[in-house]
Amino acid sequence: MTSEIKFEVQPLQEVWRFPGCTFNVSYPTHKTVSIIGMRGEDFTRNHYLGLNNVFYARGYRTIIFEREINGKLEFQERKLKPPFPHIKATTFLREE
Repeated sequence: MTSEIKFEVQPLQEVWRFPGCTFNVSYPTHKTVSIIGMRGEDFTRNHYLGLNNVFYARGYRTIIFEREINGKLEFQERKLKPPFPHIKATTFLREE
């Protein structure tokens, strides 16, 4: 007897970049955003605040960061806060 296993695949992962850092963004639920595979060294507090503003404006309320620290996978979940007015964050699509 053969078992049939089906996996649903949703193309909802994006690659985000800015000079000095690259990371993947996925949307596991309609209110949660996940940041995974962060590469680079130039991620500052203002970048966190900028991500907060971008995702809060899009209706998300929780952000999950997944990183490898000293060979161990670490998760950090944060509630998004109302936008920080001193940070202007935008997104754009790369032109091919």
